[in-house]
Amino acid sequence: MRKEETIKEIIIEILVRHDYDMRRAFIFVSFLNVKAIGVQGDMRTYHKPVLIEILNEEEYAIAIPYDILDEISNKITNSIKDTNKVVWEITKNNWCVGGKSKGDKL
Repeated sequence: MRKEETIKEIIIEILVRHDYDMRRAFIFVSFLNVKAIGVQGDMRTYHKPVLIEILNEEEYAIAIPYDILDEISNKITNSIKDTNKVVWEITKNNWCVGGKSKGDKL
């Protein structure tokens, strides 16, 4: 299984446990093309951070409390090899595709 799919499963597992309805949510996972310094155990690590965006059916970011985001981030960095940071997309605006707002005609 690809890392992205495993990360999505972790997110769904935790959010369902916290009573979020994930049937109409869209989860986007990608690895950034930079290396970030992190600490795992007693060692410094240099890995690509994972970017996560969770949208509802209207394509707006779902509001998730910090303690749940923290739980998800910790589970991902402890479970996925070569991942030491999680970055969340938390904008209030519609997401963009190719430099255009989702509301613009593509």
